[in-house]
Amino acid sequence: MKLMQKIQFGIWAGCAWTLDNTKSCSPTGHGYIVQMFALDPKDKDIDTLTISAAWTRGLAAHPFATGSIFIALLASLSTRHTVNLFAPLLCGFAALMILITFAIQIALHLHVRVVIGRNVQGSVISAGPGFWITFVTLILVIAAGVLMFVKRRRQVLADAGYPMLSSQQKGTRGFLSLFRKS
Repeated sequence: MKLMQKIQFGIWAGCAWTLDNTKSCSPTGHGYIVQMFALDPKDKDIDTLTISAAWTRGLAAHPFATGSIFIALLASLSTRHTVNLFAPLLCGFAALMILITFAIQIALHLHVRVVIGRNVQGSVISAGPGFWITFVTLILVIAAGVLMFVKRRRQVLADAGYPMLSSQQKGTRGFLSLFRKS
């Protein structure tokens, strides 16, 4: 049993680094268990701290959120009219998936903060870069969905009604020009 310096929770496994930078990871899989040992200063006993698989299982939502972003991106790049109609909806679905993923990360972070903070004095618990990347991705996907909606709305408004004579391109001939001699 060695003293741990850092623990990271990944999508498929949790890894811990000891003070001499030795890395050990839990077995990979969907929902993994992370066990830590903490010295209790009151009764000089070693407590076992466990983050159960129920808390880490939700991290597997990240690949699904990423896949939904990719599908929304492909829909936004399509030139087909019907696909362009659904692109803002797909972007909204991707934003919902990312929001769910972000909520799962917040719940895990708070649970780890409670479990470790209650039992390990002087511990520092911080959200890693994946937490903030998910937050920024959520903001960007929402912005992309709004922009796609605004673009689609402008297209619909531009196509409404009859074109004005001044909007016709120069060099085009009207219907009556078909009857003129050239």
